[in-house]
Amino acid sequence: MIKKISVFLLFLAILIAPFASAEIEVKANSINPVAIAELGNPAIFELEFTNNGANDNVQLYTLVGVDIVPRGGIAVPSGTSKVNVKVYPSEEMNERPRKYIVEYYVKGDAGLFKETLEIDVTRIKDSVVILPVRISPGDEKAEVKVKNLKNSYIGNTEATFSSAFFNSVKTFELSSRSEIKLEIPIDKEQARTLTAGSYIIGAELNIDSSKTKIDGVINYVEKEETSSASSAWGFLIKRSKVLKSNDGNVPIVDTISIEKGIIPRLFTSFSIEPDRVERSGLGVRYEWDRQIQPGETWEIEVKTNYTLPFLLLILIIVAGVLVHLYTSNHVVVAKRVSHVRTKGGEFALKVILSVKAKKHVDNVQIIDRLPFMAKIYEKYGISPDRIDESTRRLFWDIKTLQAGEERVFSYIIYSKINVVGKFELPTAVAIYEVDGKTHESISNRALYLSETVRSDR
Repeated sequence: MIKKISVFLLFLAILIAPFASAEIEVKANSINPVAIAELGNPAIFELEFTNNGANDNVQLYTLVGVDIVPRGGIAVPSGTSKVNVKVYPSEEMNERPRKYIVEYYVKGDAGLFKETLEIDVTRIKDSVVILPVRISPGDEKAEVKVKNLKNSYIGNTEATFSSAFFNSVKTFELSSRSEIKLEIPIDKEQARTLTAGSYIIGAELNIDSSKTKIDGVINYVEKEETSSASSAWGFLIKRSKVLKSNDGNVPIVDTISIEKGIIPRLFTSFSIEPDRVERSGLGVRYEWDRQIQPGETWEIEVKTNYTLPFLLLILIIVAGVLVHLYTSNHVVVAKRVSHVRTKGGEFALKVILSVKAKKHVDNVQIIDRLPFMAKIYEKYGISPDRIDESTRRLFWDIKTLQAGEERVFSYIIYSKINVVGKFELPTAVAIYEVDGKTHESISNRALYLSETVRSDR
């Protein structure tokens, strides 16, 4: 009932206000005309009073549900004076943020008159924005700029940033219409697989226990970049590897090229069959193409197996050595043995020496040696020209041999001791002259294998 009477009296005062002798003028200057709904902060104005009369004491009234502080007891002395007032929006205004024209009344001894204030009621998400962020491949930090679009102060703010490039928590405060630059480290391992383009950066703002989410845009600049690495190891089986990486942020078609000589290519294999093979002169070029995404790698492994050609080379060298030895010997001496039965049961062997000249030679001397504990049977074969008893050597002398001429010498050796198992005879030697120079040829080793002999008692 009292409230209704007060409203009625106020309306009555408004009706008679134009007839009051208004000696006071009011001018409103904006200090912070923005009220953020979630924070419940007031819009702040400076009221400048011009009093053309006596000292007065005024009160402020409003009919739109806003709260003005101070409401009354404002001293307005004669002349000019100033006072700061705070205007708190109503719940309805906070629920429907926009600009409002608020009517208020000034009542003093001089009378009652009406004035207006313009209040901007807004939300955090309409006040704070993340400016576009630019990131290039290889950057270590991102510069994130946060801007306050409104003429209001935003105090201690904790912001949790999240994006494809980083996750970070930062604290800051924003003065009226200001911006702040934040440096946030980039997760390189996370960024290396991302392609160029636009990405969302989100931030959860925690201001005075009020949480709000805002979004921004990250522009990831296009850049083509590749790197390569190669390695090789092995000797007979030689392996090599070529590794390529896409270090940029756009998909690319990459090429690996390997060249091989016309001979090595015969022994070469690849981990992946080549897409192209081009022959040029004595070389062959192999090429592979692959599309690789940012952060991807691919490789080609090459194996060249030289085992077979190496063995062939060894065989050729051995054959060459044997051929050289054969061709460098002008006289070939061959020695062989066979068993001979005797009436007395002695162990006896027939030794045959074959001497063949491949070209004309002079002063040929054939030297053979009697095995230990063996004697020569002088009644058989061609007796040696001389025998050296101390060294057990046998000598045959041939004045000359024509190319292709062959001489054969045979003799029998015997022993009272039976031989069991393998019996090896010494090699024979031929010493001769060719064009005045002395040369030497050695025969093969002659072996005889016998069975166990049981003597009769």
